[in-house]
Parts: sequence; C-alpha cells; structure tokens
Amino acid sequence: MPFELIPAGTKIDFIGKRRFCALLSVGMLLVSGAAVGVKGVKLGIDFAGGTEIQIKIRDAAADEGKIRKTAVACGVAEPSVVRFGGSGDAPEFLIKFAMPDDQDLAAAVGSEACPLSGSDHRALQALQLASEGRDKTGYVRDVLRFAISNAVGPVEVQRTEFVGPRVGAELRRDGINSLLLASVAILIYIAFRFSMRFAPGAIVAVLHDVGITAGVFVML
Repeated sequence: MPFELIPAGTKIDFIGKRRFCALLSVGMLLVSGAAVGVKGVKLGIDFAGGTEIQIKIRDAAADEGKIRKTAVACGVAEPSVVRFGGSGDAPEFLIKFAMPDDQDLAAAVGSEACPLSGSDHRALQALQLASEGRDKTGYVRDVLRFAISNAVGPVEVQRTEFVGPRVGAELRRDGINSLLLASVAILIYIAFRFSMRFAPGAIVAVLHDVGITAGVFVML
C-alpha cells in the first residue's frame, strides 16, 4: 500500500479560508519584522568579520560550557562554541568570536580565570604587539589555548582563520546582489514558462517565506 501524506479525494477550501490565512500571514510578518527590528540579525563571522579557531582537547569530559566560560574570562564577548568531529577521548571544538578590544584583553589576561603563558614580560610584550595590530590574532589564539588548557585539558590548535570587516562587508554586498539576481531570474523564468502575471506573486511568496524564517531564527 503506497504511502499517502494527503489521502486521495481530500478537498480543502483554500478560497473560503483566504481571509483567515491572509490575516495569519500578515500577523506572522509583523511579528518577524518586530523581532528583527528589536533584536537585530546576528551575522556570522563570514559576514560580520571575526576569528575562528578550531581546537582539539585531549579530555573526553570537555564541553562547550567550560570553553565558553573561559573565553569570556579572557575578554572575548559572546563567543560561539560548537563541538564537532574528533574521537571520544579527543573531541574537537570550533570557537567563533569578534576580536576583543585591547582594553578588554589587558583587563582580563593575567587573571586567575585567564592566566598568562610564560613570563609577565613576554605577555606584556605580546599585548603591545596586539595593540599595534601586528599579531593580535596570534596573541588571542595563544591566550585562549593556554587558558583553556588550564581550565579544561590539553589543547591542540588545528587551525585559525580571520575575516576582516572589509571582507565581511564585501560578502554581505555579494549576498544581496545574488538575492536580487535570483529574484530577476525567477521573474524571467516564470514569465517565459507560464505567464508574466504569475511572476510577481512568486517573488512575493519567496520574500514572505524568507521574512518569516528570518524572524523565527532571530527569536530562537
């Protein structure tokens, strides 16, 4: 017996329910728009710029909470920590964050929750290099590696990537241009394949779904 999600012969009065569905749709769009306006859309590192560090910890008990707490103690604001890959005894984590300010680094590094690696002279010298913008990414990476090693377990840095604000702005612009070009392509295809009068409705439907989906992700 074939699987049927909707039994054959089912009749749904879409036209009769059009007013209710229209009000529901408008309501969902208003809620989504308010959520986006109040909370804002949190862009990923690829679009907003920032640093991404992949680490391996040789401790099966390591978890995202401990790593996130240690990163915050070292001056990193709102880091994203995701566990992925690795074996049970050596899990791997991906840490994403916006580069902290020099003042936040200076105030946090050296505290009990974020100890210095090496001598104070070496750490202060590294912080001076960071303030000059020459090796800030490497410095923050080393600070997190040492602090997480103390708080969680031995850390092995797999890779470090940095996306600057200018690159992030270019990616945002390219994404918007791609959306506009895709909308034009949909208009042309529907006009050619069916009728031009159906094309605007298809674009409105796409924007409707994207708007509601964006609001849901912002509220989660």
